[in-house]
Amino acid sequence: MKKLILILIMIINWQLSIDNCYAQAPNSFSYQAVVRNNSGVAMPNQLVNFRISILQGSTSGTSVYTETKQLTTSSGGLADFQVGTGTIVSGTMAAINWSANTHFLKIELDATGGNTFVLMGTSQLLSVPYALDAKKAESLQLPFTQTESTNLPAIFITNTGTGHAIIGENTNNSGLTYGVQGTSYSPTGVGVY
Repeated sequence: MKKLILILIMIINWQLSIDNCYAQAPNSFSYQAVVRNNSGVAMPNQLVNFRISILQGSTSGTSVYTETKQLTTSSGGLADFQVGTGTIVSGTMAAINWSANTHFLKIELDATGGNTFVLMGTSQLLSVPYALDAKKAESLQLPFTQTESTNLPAIFITNTGTGHAIIGENTNNSGLTYGVQGTSYSPTGVGVY
């Protein structure tokens, strides 16, 4: 019986690890601040409450998302949390159309942990370097078709691991169709299957 339970636990853990491999990027981002009193001294181990709003268009724009986040600062007065994981007041992170306009982060704080918030500041959210590179995907239109008049491939994918470089699926059951089709000229390889 103990072996059966151990095997079931191992299967569940394996399935959870596989599921996590296909997880989507979270709808949140990191935020850090040192909480200080009016004299500028860090407030260690202090219960505080933040109200975070994402504004659209300007520093006084319409709020498209608001949440609160209550936490205790670190021994150095640091507040460290993920915007998007607090108690939602209005909106949803997933519904924000980031490409529609500029967005601004408005931070309010109650340094006693209550709900009497004081505006700390509002600043524009800017791109991080990897997001600038991901912006290239905007030009990809599906279905993708491209004709190359050179001897270079239209799409080139290299897989240095042991898995597949690309997998396709066609759910059309009427006749001979391919999810992905390709050719290999290697006597031991497969182009695409």
